[in-house]
Parts: sequence; structure tokens; C-alpha cells
Amino acid sequence: MRLRSGISFGGIKGIEDLKLYLSYQLELAQASLGIKCKYEDNALCFSELIKKASKKDGAKTVIIIDEYDKPILDNIENVNIAIEIREYLKRFYTEIKENDAYIRFCL
Repeated sequence: MRLRSGISFGGIKGIEDLKLYLSYQLELAQASLGIKCKYEDNALCFSELIKKASKKDGAKTVIIIDEYDKPILDNIENVNIAIEIREYLKRFYTEIKENDAYIRFCL
């Protein structure tokens, strides 16, 4: 059985917090899975992790994301920040759909 971890977006205040947090979570996932990403870009690294984790275990990947829209909702009064975060997360989440063949389920 492989160690799995989830991502929770509580406490993100802006786009730089979001980028840093995602980088940190992706580094933790790489370490726990014994996988090294060649991409520094968070969305591309996420995509690479999904594929490599599935191939490594021979089983589809399970993805758990808690409070997926919280960074947007926390900045709803600051429209420019909310839009910037939404666009960044949209690109990140697109990798889930793009890698559907490697995913058992996503919650």
C-alpha cells in the first residue's frame, strides 16, 4: 500500500500563497511516493505525479482535494485576486480531467 496524502486549500490568502502551498504539497507527494518530477510548474508536476504514481503501483491514482474553492471564496470581495486564483486553479484542476485514464476517483 502506498502512502497517500490529500490537499486542503484552507488558509490561502493570495496567488503567491497558493503557488507556494501547491509547490510544497507536490514536493511532499514526490517524497512520499519516491517520484521526482522533471517539471517545476505546479500543474505539469501534478500531471506527472498522477501518471507516474499510477504506473509505479500498477493501480489508478486516488486524488483528495479539500476546500477546493476556498481560496476563491476567501477573496470574493477582492475580485481581481479571486479571478487570478480561479484561473490558476482552473489550470491545475484541468490536469485531473486530462489524466482521467490514470485516476480511480477524485474527491
